[in-house]
Amino acid sequence: MLPSIVVLPLRPGDIAAQAPEGLRFAGCDANLAITRLLGRAFTRTRPHVRIQLETVGSTNGIALAAAGAIHIGLSSRPLRDGEEGHEALLMLPFALGLSDLGTITIERLPIKALTVDGVAPTLENVASGRYPFVKTLAFVWREDVLPASGRAFVEFVRSPEAAAILTAHGYLPVP
Repeated sequence: MLPSIVVLPLRPGDIAAQAPEGLRFAGCDANLAITRLLGRAFTRTRPHVRIQLETVGSTNGIALAAAGAIHIGLSSRPLRDGEEGHEALLMLPFALGLSDLGTITIERLPIKALTVDGVAPTLENVASGRYPFVKTLAFVWREDVLPASGRAFVEFVRSPEAAAILTAHGYLPVP
């Protein structure tokens, strides 16, 4: 008896549904906490997508995205000379430094956000311009190398679901 081979016809999308698709994001650590939350919400309905996050700094994140080496770069303002990582605030009692309200909220850090001239760092005060110290977090990418799942992630970040996640964690949603 000869061995037999059964060939089943494939429907469009069968192979893509089985193989996980990876997205690589890299950049500043200030973006990691909220990007991780947004990524979890995004992949909840897209289990075939895996998002890998790396910390390489804003400048490198932008350069890697521009070179097409990663899918999305994570950016905030560049660090000035002498500034140390966010973790330094946790190790030194009574230290003063820069962080962001979202990271403090998401990671439940024992850091107290200070008022400036009596104005608290609330979403309302940031949106109105009353609170002066803000940091714009951004995603950057090259249009010609961003896969469909990356485009879907960018669209998700602009959705009402993502806006609710951002607001709940101390960030203003994308306008």
